[in-house]
Amino acid sequence: MSNFADVLGSVEGGVAFNEINEALQDLVVAVQQTGKTGEITVTLKISPNGGHAVSVAAAHKVKEPKPAKAITVFYADGGGNLLRRDPRQPELPLREVAEPERPLKQA
Repeated sequence: MSNFADVLGSVEGGVAFNEINEALQDLVVAVQQTGKTGEITVTLKISPNGGHAVSVAAAHKVKEPKPAKAITVFYADGGGNLLRRDPRQPELPLREVAEPERPLKQA
């Protein structure tokens, strides 16, 4: 009895197997990079080819995980405008501080 791996390795003279193997490796890298789930589906289509013969065709589909898109936080004012700074938050009076005249002590 032939096994699945042997049959898949023989389809298209091994080309289908190599393509699926490369797709699997790419998928594993994408899963590791995104931390999300991916999926690969392998399909074998078997058709009658006269008498006892059958034709076997292989196909595969890959669902790669999509990386999360960055979000941007805005604040809405009373007029429906989007602002990058919260209009309810007062600004702090920040100023630049000069270097100390003597070195700071180490604890």
